[in-house]
Amino acid sequence: MSGQQSQDSATPRKRLKREDRRNLLLDLAADILATRGSDALTLQTLAEAAGVTKPVTYSQFGTRMGLLLALYRRYDQRLFADLEAGMAHRPPTPRNAANMFADSYIACITRHGRVYEATIAALRSYPEHGTIGTEIRTAFCDMLTRLLAPCFPAGDMPAQARMIALFGAVEELARALLDGQISEHAARTEMRRAFEALVTPEA
Repeated sequence: MSGQQSQDSATPRKRLKREDRRNLLLDLAADILATRGSDALTLQTLAEAAGVTKPVTYSQFGTRMGLLLALYRRYDQRLFADLEAGMAHRPPTPRNAANMFADSYIACITRHGRVYEATIAALRSYPEHGTIGTEIRTAFCDMLTRLLAPCFPAGDMPAQARMIALFGAVEELARALLDGQISEHAARTEMRRAFEALVTPEA
């Protein structure tokens, strides 16, 4: 036994790259949010869950608010990346964009919706992020602009007000899905319809 322990202690730990460590910490933070709630998530509890010292989590995120922001932005970035990757393999048509959007958004909500909602709720408790909803809405419209640009080569993009209307519909459908009021099928179908209405030219 002592020989095995000596051998184990002599084996150096593989040092994680900074980005790999950051992703691991974000995964653990999401797990804490999901299982223990947002009040339990601090740089200290994250360090304990990761088996590292607090300076490690501090160097990655600076503050608890920085950690929450990193979580929120990672979910949005992953959703946008999934959408863009999906559209890269389909003809750039409004209908394909609508299908890809609904499929990717529902998949993201069913996997991460509860943690995402808890992250946003925790961010709203900070005075400097009381308007986090505006940032989310703006990011959503920017994502739609990128997604739809290949579908409208002439530059005749839907008006921003219509994108904001879609954002509101999508948010409520996602919340109803998480609350168990509607099924995944119903949420996906209505998201597709709302998206198609967005890209249909006004009379």
